[in-house]
Amino acid sequence: MINGEVHKRCPRRPILDDPDFYVELFWLYQQKEKGYLIDEGGLDSQPNKLIQAFKLMDYTLNTCAKAKEEQDRSKKRRQAAMIGASGGAAKRRKK
Repeated sequence: MINGEVHKRCPRRPILDDPDFYVELFWLYQQKEKGYLIDEGGLDSQPNKLIQAFKLMDYTLNTCAKAKEEQDRSKKRRQAAMIGASGGAAKRRKK
């Protein structure tokens, strides 16, 4: 969903259609992360579309990181529950 509009297509399609644009965009994003911007001055001096793209990339990366953290926590809880359940069964067998 983008701006409230549902899109049903492969999310990689735009990248496959115009890889050079995305290579440059991701390179610019990496430069921003290192503290370098394409135009002199601060963020206010940068092209608005570029700043919007950076915001979207930041939002997407943060959303993915949070989802990954939650997935990892869930996996650890399941593993702990399985260890606890198997440990309890082993103790009952010893008695």
